[in-house]
Amino acid sequence: MLGRHPLLCSLPETCLLTRESMAEYARDLNAGLFDAGLIYAVQDLVLEEQSERTRKRAIEWLALRRNETTLSVFDEMRRQASPRTILEKSPAMTSDVAVLRRIDHVFVGRARYIHLTRHPLSYGTSLLDTLKTRIDSIRPTVALRELQQPDSLFFDAMDPETGVIDPQRCWLRRHTNIDTFLSQINADRYIRVRGEDFLATPSLTLKRVLAWLRLPSDSSYLDEMLHPERWRFSNPRAAGNGIAGDRKFFANPRLRMREARRDSLEGPLRWRWDHRGFNEAVKRLATSYGYR
Repeated sequence: MLGRHPLLCSLPETCLLTRESMAEYARDLNAGLFDAGLIYAVQDLVLEEQSERTRKRAIEWLALRRNETTLSVFDEMRRQASPRTILEKSPAMTSDVAVLRRIDHVFVGRARYIHLTRHPLSYGTSLLDTLKTRIDSIRPTVALRELQQPDSLFFDAMDPETGVIDPQRCWLRRHTNIDTFLSQINADRYIRVRGEDFLATPSLTLKRVLAWLRLPSDSSYLDEMLHPERWRFSNPRAAGNGIAGDRKFFANPRLRMREARRDSLEGPLRWRWDHRGFNEAVKRLATSYGYR
C-alpha cells in the first residue's frame, strides 16, 4: 500500500541487508527462498524491465557484484529509485538485534522504522497455515532446516524440550528483538502500527503514517494506495520470479478490508496439544501494543 505513493518505492522482500557482503548473502541466502525479491528489484530498478528475459541478466548483474558490500548494491538501487525513497520490508532483518543495529549504523542513524504488529493469535494461525503449505510442497529435511534457520520466519517455532510447534515463540522472539532495538534510538525515528488498524481503517492509518513521514496525503494519493494490486512488484511470476513475500498476497494482490478482530490473549490455543494459552511474556508484550 505504501509502495503506491508516488514519493515512495516499496521493494519486495530482498533480505539484502541481513548480511554485510554480497559474498555472505550468496553463501547464506541465495537458495531460491530469499533471493527472488532481490532479483525482482534489480530487474525493475536497474534493468528497467520486468520479464523472464531480464531475470538471467539480473542474476548476472548481481554475480558481478559478489565482492561488493550489500550496502553498495542497495545504494545503487536507491539511486535508481530517486527521487522516491526506498521502503524495505524483509522480516529476516528482525532475526537478530545485531543485524538491526548494523543496518542503523551503515545508514548513519538516518533510517526510519515502521514497526508493524499483529495479534499473536492471528499471527500464530497464519504462520502455521504457511508452514503447512511449505511442508506439503518441500522435502521434510528442508522443512526441518527452515525451523532451524535463523533468517526463516519459522525459526525457533519448535520447543526443543517437547518438540511442539508453537508459533508464539516466533512472535515473541521477533518483537522482542524489535523492541530492544527501538529502545536504543530516538523515539521520533520510529512509529508503531497495528496491522489490524490498516485493514479496518486503511485511509486513516495511512494518513497517520504519511504525516509521520512528512509526505502529502491528498485524497488522490490515498485512493491509489488502496490498490496494492497496482504495486509495481505485485506480479512476480510475470517477471520469471518466485514469491518474494507473503504468498497469500501474491496469489491475490488486493486490499482485504475487515473489521477489527477481537482476538483474545486468554484461553487455550488450538495448536497446543496440552491446551495451554499464551505465556506471560507474550501477554505482557502484546498488551503493551494495545492487544487484549
